[in-house]
Amino acid sequence: MRGSGPTSIGCWRTVRRLPLIIEVECGKARHVIAHADYPAPFYRWQQPVDPQRVLWSRHRLSEHLAGRHGAIGGADHFWFGHTPLQARYDHDNQHYIDTGAVFGGMLTLVALQSAG
Repeated sequence: MRGSGPTSIGCWRTVRRLPLIIEVECGKARHVIAHADYPAPFYRWQQPVDPQRVLWSRHRLSEHLAGRHGAIGGADHFWFGHTPLQARYDHDNQHYIDTGAVFGGMLTLVALQSAG
């Protein structure tokens, strides 16, 4: 691990305790936020899912881009990043908001209160 001093190790321990999936209620809408994917067809709070797919999977987005899509049940909106796109991509109830800021692209932010 690069930077293995006490501060780096403490930060790593803190990050490891953070949730992989966040649920937010805004008004009457339930929003689910995950890094790359929610790897199940239906969302349920604290449902066991594969953490590697939550962090790294591009399968659902690839299916969308190939014309094979469908909503995820159990919540109104799902928000994902991980895969840089030219512009925000919204389909069914899924929103992909990584627009490549780390590579010089635009930074996309969403105000959930006005997103649905």
